[in-house]
Amino acid sequence: MGLSSHELLTNSSGAKVTESDGVQDVPAPGEGRAGRICGPQPVPFVPQVLGVMIGAGVAVVVTAVLILLVVRRLRVPKTPAPDGPRYRFRKRDKVLFYGRKIMRKVSQSTSSLVDTSVSTTSRPRMKKKLKMLNIAKKILRIQKETPTLQRKEPPPAVLEADLTEGDLANSHLPSEVLYMLKNVRVLGHFEKPLFLELCRHMVFQRLGQGDYVFRPGQPDASIYVVQDGLLELCLPGPDGKECVVKEVVPGDSVNSLLSILDVITVILPVCAEVPMVAFTLELQHALQAIGPTLLLNSDIIRARLGASALDSIQEFRLSGWLAQQEDAHRIVLYQTDASLTPWTVRCLRQADCILIVGLGDQEPTLGQLEQMLENTAVRALKQLVLLHREEGAGPTRTVEWLNMRSWCSGHLHLRCPRRLFSRRSPAKLHELYEKVFSRRADRHSDFSRLARVLTGNTIALVLGGGGARGCSHIGVLKALEEAGVPVDLVGGTSIGSFIGALYAEERSASRTKQRAREWAKSMTSVLEPVLDLTYPVTSMFTGSAFNRSIHRVFQDKQIEDLWLPYFNVTTDITASAMRVHKDGSLWRYVRASMTLSGYLPPLCDPKDGHLLMDGGYINNLPADIARSMGAKTVIAIDVGSQDETDLSTYGDSLSGWWLLWKRLNPWADKVKVPDMAEIQSRLAYVSCVRQLEVVKSSSYCEYLRPPIDCFKTMDFGKFDQIYDVGYQYGKAVFGGWSRGDVIEKMLTDRRSADLNESRRADVLAFPSSGFTDLAEIVSRIEPPTSYVSDGCADGEESDCLTEYEEDAGPDCSRDEGGSPEGASPSTASEMEEEKLILRHRRCLPQEPPGSATDA
Repeated sequence: MGLSSHELLTNSSGAKVTESDGVQDVPAPGEGRAGRICGPQPVPFVPQVLGVMIGAGVAVVVTAVLILLVVRRLRVPKTPAPDGPRYRFRKRDKVLFYGRKIMRKVSQSTSSLVDTSVSTTSRPRMKKKLKMLNIAKKILRIQKETPTLQRKEPPPAVLEADLTEGDLANSHLPSEVLYMLKNVRVLGHFEKPLFLELCRHMVFQRLGQGDYVFRPGQPDASIYVVQDGLLELCLPGPDGKECVVKEVVPGDSVNSLLSILDVITVILPVCAEVPMVAFTLELQHALQAIGPTLLLNSDIIRARLGASALDSIQEFRLSGWLAQQEDAHRIVLYQTDASLTPWTVRCLRQADCILIVGLGDQEPTLGQLEQMLENTAVRALKQLVLLHREEGAGPTRTVEWLNMRSWCSGHLHLRCPRRLFSRRSPAKLHELYEKVFSRRADRHSDFSRLARVLTGNTIALVLGGGGARGCSHIGVLKALEEAGVPVDLVGGTSIGSFIGALYAEERSASRTKQRAREWAKSMTSVLEPVLDLTYPVTSMFTGSAFNRSIHRVFQDKQIEDLWLPYFNVTTDITASAMRVHKDGSLWRYVRASMTLSGYLPPLCDPKDGHLLMDGGYINNLPADIARSMGAKTVIAIDVGSQDETDLSTYGDSLSGWWLLWKRLNPWADKVKVPDMAEIQSRLAYVSCVRQLEVVKSSSYCEYLRPPIDCFKTMDFGKFDQIYDVGYQYGKAVFGGWSRGDVIEKMLTDRRSADLNESRRADVLAFPSSGFTDLAEIVSRIEPPTSYVSDGCADGEESDCLTEYEEDAGPDCSRDEGGSPEGASPSTASEMEEEKLILRHRRCLPQEPPGSATDA
């Protein structure tokens, strides 16, 4: 087969032979491989052609794509712009939409969650619905801001009462004094003519600090009303020292040395669902452990004094009888009616404290009686009490309850036993509580705490600041629980505010220890502080990492939602003052109270924007704050650092080079001179040290200091060791308290003991009767005859027979009209007049002091 002139041939040795125009180049013998390497090489053209083809193809494809896009662009007609703006759902809007949809689906079935008659087969479905409801609530909560407590002024009607301009013009007293007197419990329930007549006999008495108004043993026949300043009621103790048992503020009255020791409380329900009868019996049971307690309601009044006892014609007599009961009992509980009846109005007038009782698991609502209460001239202390089921969730939305009630001065959360919410008939309920009353009240129950608050026997726990040394607080708390000492109020500074907030939320030292240990472990991390470093203009750290650690513990909990009343202390560097926080965001104020200067920036108060720092700079152990909040006994635990006092004396001047040489020279004597940082720290704590010495020497404070000086401020890694030190110290201290009488003194109501002693002293000093006995004679309301016979047959002390009738003998029994049987009205009146004169001569009181109003 022939070969063309452009064919390529290959020989056996792999050499290429090219034939062109009949001339054949054949390698010469001996040239071999070297000749092929060194000879001229032909330029290949195949890769060039291939590259050109690829480039052309890419250009064609790109051009085609561009042409296609242009054609499609030209073919698509332009759509006219819509008339209105285009709305686009955000992710948050979609979440809220589905959250509302979930709530609509489960809203109809929420009522079945509390139905006790539901079968066990439907319980899983109810739990599922409850979970869906909680999810929906969490979803919808992102659009709600955390509510804050709103400060409100009382309405003008509270101050103006029912006095007219003519009444004010005809009185010798200033208008503000008349308004104040009208709202005093002793005077306010009188009719206006009688009230104005009493005011005409009012005289002013100016007293200096340390002056006495009257002393025990003097005649008790005048009424004193504090217009300005502060009046203290002091009674001598066993050691001869005077003890302050009550402080009388402007607007309060001092009408009897005995009656000011009483506690008159009114119980007012928010709604009909509140178990008022069971609540009143529970509170009475707890109060009886403190002192003699009397429960009064409209049914009891009618049963004891007759069906006409609440009529308007019996107004004055009923007032005298109630005054007698208040003098005879340490505590009097008034239970209002369900509506604004004359008895309800009288209860509000008589009250020293009004308890507004609601259900914590219900929506915050305002009862009808409360709406009337806002416009009623009643100056009694008003407290909101929210009841919670024993197995229910913790308190929430307390701020909303308080914002609806500008007249409430405080609130309390009570975890109630199951028997309180049980549905029983009145007979079964009283049968149940007869068994309850046969047992002693549990001192750790919330009703016992309420009883101590009402009677001024609150036990407060105050925890001081000191960094990691504050972990010993939890050990002392554990020992305190084992010793059986209840805690009614918690407060603290710095690390004490953190531990105190945990305990106020958990009410258990074990759970407090668990949560505090987890937080202390996070404080030993090295990476988070390093990432939080910043340019040190205000502080070394931005504070974000520390904020996250505190927020992880408390979340968005409000101070108002804690089980126990709580407060903490910060230093306001904007106003150069101490700030006490009793409401608001819990984690923010705890963080503010733990803000060390130089390390963390001040926290801006969300209420007014003031800059807040560590409270230890101004009050590291705020026992005095707890005392001002009504605590009878304050257990104060100090964990602050102890400054060295054996410093070196260096003369009139000091050289830094000399100090440096002393420190570097191992053979030189060491000198103790504070550096600049320590000097700044000591200057910051100067006022705190002075205040601490005052607390140590006070009679109301039980000062404790565990041996924790060997631990440093940042030794959070030694949590268990510091806890054990506090626990062992607490066991030793509280063990001594248990063997002695310290705990019993804390739980004993001193006012009840002083009341009994004063009454015995009055009987010995003044064997004749006084004003109270005269009121009893005048105000006796005759009950039905059957009730008298029943009461006498049972052998009980009769509240229907006066001493006057007892002295007159059985021949002077009265009929319902009040005249002796078988006597004419004139004869009866003459007999009554003679016997009243005789009784008055026997009971003639001494002359009252001329500087006060005759009672």
